[in-house]
Amino acid sequence: MNAIRTATVIGSGVMGAQIAAHLAGCGIRVLLLDIPAEGANRNALAEKAKANLSKIKPSPFYSTEALHLIRTGNTADDLKDAGETDWIIEAIVEQPNPKRELFAKLQSVMGSSTILSTNTSGIPLKILCKDLNQDVQSRFIGTHFFNPPRYLRLVEVIRGPLTSNETVERINHVLTDVLNKVPVPALDSPAFIANRIGVHAMAHTLRIARELDLTIEEVDAITGPLMARPKTATFKLADLVGIDVLLHILRNLQAAFPDEGFSVDPLLEKLLTEKKLGRKTGAGFYRKNGETLEVLDLKTGEYHPEHKTRFEELKAISKAEDPEEKIRLLFAAHGRGAEAAQHILKATLEYAAKVASHVAEHPGYVDEAMELGFGWELGPFKIMAAVGANNYSPLPPQPISRGFNLARWRKEHKPVLANSDATLWDIGDNVLLLEFHSKMNTMGPLSLDMILKSVEKANNGQTGLVIGNHGQHFCAGANIAMLLLDAANGEFENIDAAIRQFQTASMAIKYSGVPVVVAPHSMALGGGCEFVLHSPRPLLSPETYLGLVEVGVGLLPAGGGTKELTLRALNKNRGGIPLLHLSEAFKLIATAKVSTSAREAFEFGYLDARAGIATNETTRLDQAKAEVLAMSRAGYHPPAPATHIEILGTEALGAFETAIYLMREAGFASEHDERISKAVARIMAGGAVTPGTIVDEDYLLELEREEFLSLVATKKSQERIAFMLKTGKPLRN
Repeated sequence: MNAIRTATVIGSGVMGAQIAAHLAGCGIRVLLLDIPAEGANRNALAEKAKANLSKIKPSPFYSTEALHLIRTGNTADDLKDAGETDWIIEAIVEQPNPKRELFAKLQSVMGSSTILSTNTSGIPLKILCKDLNQDVQSRFIGTHFFNPPRYLRLVEVIRGPLTSNETVERINHVLTDVLNKVPVPALDSPAFIANRIGVHAMAHTLRIARELDLTIEEVDAITGPLMARPKTATFKLADLVGIDVLLHILRNLQAAFPDEGFSVDPLLEKLLTEKKLGRKTGAGFYRKNGETLEVLDLKTGEYHPEHKTRFEELKAISKAEDPEEKIRLLFAAHGRGAEAAQHILKATLEYAAKVASHVAEHPGYVDEAMELGFGWELGPFKIMAAVGANNYSPLPPQPISRGFNLARWRKEHKPVLANSDATLWDIGDNVLLLEFHSKMNTMGPLSLDMILKSVEKANNGQTGLVIGNHGQHFCAGANIAMLLLDAANGEFENIDAAIRQFQTASMAIKYSGVPVVVAPHSMALGGGCEFVLHSPRPLLSPETYLGLVEVGVGLLPAGGGTKELTLRALNKNRGGIPLLHLSEAFKLIATAKVSTSAREAFEFGYLDARAGIATNETTRLDQAKAEVLAMSRAGYHPPAPATHIEILGTEALGAFETAIYLMREAGFASEHDERISKAVARIMAGGAVTPGTIVDEDYLLELEREEFLSLVATKKSQERIAFMLKTGKPLRN
């Protein structure tokens, strides 16, 4: 199979430019083209789009260093270069004729193995490719990315009339093993899977809102998390997508399926005319008026301040964590809000069942498309199964197997060990898996105890241990609510015991006699990051946000994290100037720097050569297990204990304290920030001792405990912890 290493993206608009950014962020060299601009610089449109990529938040790149992998050009001068790349992605205006005209030009310059794909969101491929010769048609395919391309993992893959199996295999390979995507096969029907069902749900919901006299606030209150869907619900999602984009899709679907309920509400036309297109214009169904969030009145078309909506019968449902249980409770509830939710959901389920065979080969792909493209926790067929509604369709739900499914494993196997915060599983081949399942997967005594027991169990006749899960986050750090309670009550012996337990868990991971692969995803903060630092082979999801963030709550990393970054900085095998390495590590902790991807974690210095990045989040735990087995086959031995650490003492302490003083004088740090930074400095310097003093790991761990206990006893650190718990934001005091 010919690997895809180079690509051309034609069309440098929002989608095209960000697709180019994601490809480059994954190591693919990209040529970004747009129509020639007027004036001397014919590449101006593509160059402007490239320049804007570094300003987008959140970043469309895994690493902004990848920007240099994108070069620019124009469609008049550079199509020949495009034809020499492995993959051409068309992302121009969503109209058939301009696309077909472009394809006709590309046909004459394409290499013999170049794949041509369209990012159309809904135009059938049979319309777009009818003028192409058979050879090019065999290499023509639909790859419908969802916005934003880096973060939404769905790519609908659509075969054209003559698309070859080899083309499908090559595209699926690059999407899965390079771009961290889930390629979902869709049939060549207008709007494919996700947009057809998702936009139908939105149009129907607006119609139901009018019929049942529901406000926008009420609709969004019941069609978001209560239905196991994102907080954007219905109308906030419309504002996010853009009223103009939504209308465009609706009109196309109305033309293609006039009898399926894709009616265009006059209010949408009014918003388009008034250029109230949602977030991109500052107003849509919602708008900000100063500090006040205002909402459109469906009856009058005027804005009013948002009213918080409460449906009493839905309160208990909102507290349910399991999405299947949430849906079952919703269908059993009675009241105005519950009945409206049931009405909306039933219509979506009925429509999904009706069109499933026209948009996908089987219902499992429909579920995947809605979950990955629209962020639903459960696709329509999973909802039917949860509420016993298989009568909607003659086709039973068919789960798609794309790697180790922890949720399914839980239903089919008994745990090795378990408590309320963590569970240990035997996942075959003598490999154990430890998953956390506390709130936000924060660490408390039960989770830490389970780490120690799991490592002990793994060392008793097992091949190794994986620490990972499929929760929303890997681990958001320590349970600071419990910490604050102990601090407020003066129970500092409890805090000391907790720190010792944390450090013991980290050291158990590091010095286990069998490999312990820590496999994080999403947030791996504070203690979660410390476990990664101590693993002999961390394997991260590409989308991992890694950082030691303790200073944000007035504390410092004391689960071995400060010690471990110090050891790495002072490692003589690293070369260079130890004080510079130590200063970089100090800055990471003192500024609570968090990576926005696994690649960036390498750049920051949180990860070294031992770490790896999983090729795809879906198979992260499979790959982690494979790493354990490979390390075992290679004759794994734990590292030797660090007993001869040559610390920098007063040399480092003086440099750090000077930097801290300058930050304070410049107004970048408060008095308490200064105190926290000095505590970190004392640990990393090894105290006010002679440079070159020899210590061991236990010495640095003891310093961690001392400085942590000193900080947590202060009123200002306790205020920072309380503020974080209340608002989710750091306090500068």
